[in-house]
Amino acid sequence: MHSENTLIDRIGELVSVLRLNRFGDDALWTLSDVAEYLRYSEDHARRAIHKSATFPKPVRISEGGRRWIAREVKEWGEQTRSLATHKVGRPRKFV
Repeated sequence: MHSENTLIDRIGELVSVLRLNRFGDDALWTLSDVAEYLRYSEDHARRAIHKSATFPKPVRISEGGRRWIAREVKEWGEQTRSLATHKVGRPRKFV
């Protein structure tokens, strides 16, 4: 039991340290952090994460608690932006 409490305390300390470096690549982001980075509302971010098959999987930090690794979210955002800039198909004719 003692070692379990020590482990839980240590995990709490690590989470605190990672929160201080909120936008570092190894940080664990909340939904709010992800939304802020992507410039989405939290509701839009939640829907986008749910609908996207390529969005990074969250890290479970507790029952009901999820966080995303900042580096993975940033990489996903860059890939998504680069795909959005490619024109697909032929141009439309305007009459």
